[in-house]
Amino acid sequence: LVPFLFVVPETPQPIVLFQHTDFIIWLIVLSVSWGLTGLLRVLRVTTPGLIVGVFVGASLNLLELATLNTPPMFIALAMML
Repeated sequence: LVPFLFVVPETPQPIVLFQHTDFIIWLIVLSVSWGLTGLLRVLRVTTPGLIVGVFVGASLNLLELATLNTPPMFIALAMML
């Protein structure tokens, strides 16, 4: 099911969801984000996940520390949830 969802119609081969380095970077980013979200929850900040998500995503893009290849369907599913 997952390869079916992440196939670009013009290509006959399913694209790779995450490379090995992307997986390691995602683990680091998600663990930092989870910790920051927990900290903001303790401080009783409204919508801590949204604030941390925007902050972490923007800082990665601005500092160009890592290029995360996020599949569009993954973003769409995350936005629906």
